[in-house]
Amino acid sequence: MILRLIFVLGLSQAVLEAFASAAWAAYSPPPVEVSPWLGIAAVLFTIVFGLLLYALRSWKPFYYGMLEVIASLFTVYFGVAPAKQPGVATVCNGGVLWGLGCDFQSSLIILAGIYIFVRGMDNMGRQLPDWLPHWMRRWIFQENRA
Repeated sequence: MILRLIFVLGLSQAVLEAFASAAWAAYSPPPVEVSPWLGIAAVLFTIVFGLLLYALRSWKPFYYGMLEVIASLFTVYFGVAPAKQPGVATVCNGGVLWGLGCDFQSSLIILAGIYIFVRGMDNMGRQLPDWLPHWMRRWIFQENRA
């Protein structure tokens, strides 16, 4: 249990850092000097936010899955949008992999978004709320009721 929690926290930190650096690098000014206390505060915030998300996943998997689906849509959008911007050289190296660097990076981000979407749908299907229409329960989440 504790190893799973450590894995989830580490993975969420890595995803947040990768998303922030890759998606927003083309839109932000050059980096400025940052206080080490800000880094410590960011780590503590990430731990607390990760624990809250883990509690939501354990308590209400449907709503956590909805958050994952929304996050997947943002991931796919930011996987496509930066690759089509003129200042993309600051985000990826187009010269690697026989000139496929930026497209390859965008493809990996889109695949990650698809994976997050599937995980979100799986979490939503773990505990369906009563207010969900019958057709959605049966055709989307494959729930069989006798």
